[in-house]
Amino acid sequence: GPDEVLVARQGRTYVRRCIDRALTQASLTDRERQVVLRRYGLRRGEGGEEGSDEGTGIKAEFSMRQVGEDMGLSLQRIKQIESSALKKLRRNSEVSRELRFVYEEYCEASGARGEQWEI
Repeated sequence: GPDEVLVARQGRTYVRRCIDRALTQASLTDRERQVVLRRYGLRRGEGGEEGSDEGTGIKAEFSMRQVGEDMGLSLQRIKQIESSALKKLRRNSEVSRELRFVYEEYCEASGARGEQWEI
């Protein structure tokens, strides 16, 4: 019903804010941030848009090749940028804890795929 829709929407907003805060705290460059957001389906999207999960407001994840084409970078460069970003996220224990909490509390319950969230 309407209450379930509101709770789901509030949960997505909370998850999005946590992810934004975590990426900021990890001191990712703009390029690293964009690669992570695209690779792991964390960009905002409108339901029904191409490349989005219907109604979720979160875009689908993209392959490294797709991200490279979108950003005008080689596959090798995207691999390097993603590797650097993930190292920064892993090194920051506060960020890692927050992302694990978000995953455990919101994503496992909704059946999200764990490999997307391995940090």
